[in-house]
Amino acid sequence: MRFALLLAIATSACAQPADSPDERQRRADSNLTPAEVRVDSVVVPVGSLSVAVLTHTIPAPAGGDPAFWAVNLHDNEDTSMDAALEVAAETGGVVVELVHTGDRNTSFQVDGGRTCEADPNRMFTAAGLQRTLDALSETPVPDACVEALRQLAGHVLTQTGRAAAEVV
Repeated sequence: MRFALLLAIATSACAQPADSPDERQRRADSNLTPAEVRVDSVVVPVGSLSVAVLTHTIPAPAGGDPAFWAVNLHDNEDTSMDAALEVAAETGGVVVELVHTGDRNTSFQVDGGRTCEADPNRMFTAAGLQRTLDALSETPVPDACVEALRQLAGHVLTQTGRAAAEVV
């Protein structure tokens, strides 16, 4: 049995316009029905923030192997989520989504109100994590910021791996 894997990471070019009436509401013209999509949710505490890691699993048509995988880390990119879910509906697949602040970046407080902000794309390596925190957060960056984002990155990778193990 052959398995085709396509990993797509949503980009900011797909962000839904800011003047949208409800940025979290999926488009009405989606061809998916709720019964076809299984959504598993893990809530991860990140400092003062609760981040939901949603795993949307859509079976492949006619019982075939799923061919599409996507990860959407920016909470303001609803158009890319719509597109990923539509492709997954056609081919079968998994879409992992972070739901946090409604913005591109994740922002939270630690240590009595110290603000941390990071681009979630950068949280998967030590160097990227430090660079995004240095660029966007209060300085000096508290160790609690680094640890909170490391844990979030670990949960995203764990959820993606679990979904892969279930479907493959």
